Amino acid sequence: MARAKFKFEDSVFINCPFDSEYRDLLQAIVFAIHSSGFVARSALETMDSGENRLQKIIKIIGESRLGIHDISRVEVKKDEVPRFNMPFECGLFWGCLSYGDSEQKKKKLLVLDNLPYQFQKTLSDIAGQDVPAHNNDPNQVIIIVRQFLYSHSIESRKKAMPDASSMIQSYELFQANILETCNERAYLLKSEKLKDLIVYTEVAVKWIKEYSWYPST
Repeated sequence: MARAKFKFEDSVFINCPFDSEYRDLLQAIVFAIHSSGFVARSALETMDSGENRLQKIIKIIGESRLGIHDISRVEVKKDEVPRFNMPFECGLFWGCLSYGDSEQKKKKLLVLDNLPYQFQKTLSDIAGQDVPAHNNDPNQVIIIVRQFLYSHSIESRKKAMPDASSMIQSYELFQANILETCNERAYLLKSEKLKDLIVYTEVAVKWIKEYSWYPST
């Protein structure tokens, strides 16, 4: 299957946990991105077995003007070690911004955490940056992501973008009626299948396009 082509200006790289505990926040981020007229990108979007995970991430980062990086996952359970994937990928994105060509220097990134100022202990090198806290609240993450995307949008897209309260209301409506939405589109999906980010994104985009929020550019 041919890989979809994405515009650099529209692509938003998502760097966050992909486990079940983070799913509500991830779905909220995806919904906010597409409601704002952008395209969510992540390492989950392709199943090309000939491309290892790091190569895939580097490629997607290079193709994305914007990046959303949640570095909140710092807790560890007994007999486990911390995972450094999110700070590592954030560093890759920052490196492209700092050392890349003229296109890569157009990059902008949003760094998120779950608690205020926690990043000063876990990733002190970015002290002085604005790192908003979402408090593990999907509505709060929508507000933050929407404001970030609005700040880095062209004027025509800003005019088409719903305000934060409307976006939250629409997200809650979509989440409450997602199975009915799938059945109407002949997806015939069960709730377990909707945990797949690719499937969730496809259904959300089709639902969003039913409304007048999508920018024409």
